[in-house]
Amino acid sequence: MNGSQLRVGIIGAGDVARTCHLPAWQKVPEARIVALADPADEALSSAASLVDGELRVANDYRHLLDDRDIDVVDICTPSALHAEVTVAALASGKHVLCEKPLATTLPDARAVLAACRRSDRHYQTALHLRLDRGAMALRQTLHDLSAGHIYFTRAQWLRRRRLPGRPGFTSKALSGGGPLFDLGVHIFDLSWWLIGCPQPSRVSGMMSSCLARRNDLGSEWGDWDHAAIDVEDFAAGWIRFDNGSVLSLETCWIALQGETDMARVEILGERAGGEWPAARVFGETKRRPWDLQLPVGRRQDRPRHEVIRRFAGTILRDEPSVVTPEEAATTIAVLAALEHSSQTGAEVLVEPIEPAVR
Repeated sequence: MNGSQLRVGIIGAGDVARTCHLPAWQKVPEARIVALADPADEALSSAASLVDGELRVANDYRHLLDDRDIDVVDICTPSALHAEVTVAALASGKHVLCEKPLATTLPDARAVLAACRRSDRHYQTALHLRLDRGAMALRQTLHDLSAGHIYFTRAQWLRRRRLPGRPGFTSKALSGGGPLFDLGVHIFDLSWWLIGCPQPSRVSGMMSSCLARRNDLGSEWGDWDHAAIDVEDFAAGWIRFDNGSVLSLETCWIALQGETDMARVEILGERAGGEWPAARVFGETKRRPWDLQLPVGRRQDRPRHEVIRRFAGTILRDEPSVVTPEEAATTIAVLAALEHSSQTGAEVLVEPIEPAVR
């Protein structure tokens, strides 16, 4: 580290790097982007044009890991590569921020967790919805009101015709899955965090790809190879927790529905309920129902930017992590179990993630 400034290398120069991670790092005074890596020269050139100052570029991400002048790597590769790059980056002595998901299989999630525990570096998965102002206000209010046992949660992220027309999303070898690992990872993590992260025990899931294989349907986000796509376009599941609570999860890229793009969490508790992103709380006192609209203040920088600012604070000032590696790995355990349940047509147990040693 050069004084108190973090030197950052970005691995992967696609859309999420250019539109989210690059501008976010450039808003962090204690950080400077010094290197980019991507196998595609065009992507490298496009991303490099967005960065001021001297910049090293490479087609092989390992060049960044070998560079002792780099303190942090930010992984923006296709999802199925996250685990491989994370394990190598931690072993090389870098702090690691990784775009979601932490991994796309449970064995890979365990490998990342083991690498985190071997390393003295910081690791963070960019599950940024926990930093949405409405979500933070809702979680705190439900706690302050003593909402009681949360018996049911409904988590949905449903899109009508926004299937990303790129192999990084539609090829399982690159993406690890469809909307379950693209959108579901976000909306499950958010809803699970809002209700206090109870221990998941068993799940029942279903996945479908019937619409994505039809060549008479299109997407606002580009066309795709309708014959070659090998990931789901819709996923749903029922997650049971050790405390008796149940969470219903639904997510899709394409569906014959009314909403263009709808993300919502509804929480039902014994003494209060809540809704995100509306940031509302509902209850009844002495037979009088009431609704509470939470004041969330001015809109902050995009939560994607905030998670990066917070990660810099974790490294420099030992501030608390937004999400622990164990929590991010538990999300993958749940999603992997839902996928397995869909394949077998049966309810399956969620393999527990070992808690961190304190």
